[in-house]
Amino acid sequence: PLQWHRPPSPPPSGPVPPPPPPAAPSFAEVLRLIQNGQEPPGLRHPRASPTGDSPTASRLPPPTKPWENRTASAGARSIKNPHRSQPSSLEGAVISLDFHTPHLNS
Repeated sequence: PLQWHRPPSPPPSGPVPPPPPPAAPSFAEVLRLIQNGQEPPGLRHPRASPTGDSPTASRLPPPTKPWENRTASAGARSIKNPHRSQPSSLEGAVISLDFHTPHLNS
């Protein structure tokens, strides 16, 4: 009979990669652990105590609101659209919307 001879594979060069981390437990498994008074795996306990330092004042000015425009003169507001070269004829207009629809109330 024929027999195949396989030469031994060479040892890996360099560091061996670490094994993959274990799969995370399912929600049902975590719920069962908590109901039994056990701690789920991988839970961290950060240090959450006050430092005792006194609070410091903010060093930055408050951010500008979208409706506040520092470059416009007092009382004037402008909305700039980079895709439009001509000002709109509705700029500064007040539009009144009437939501009363008598044909729907019958």
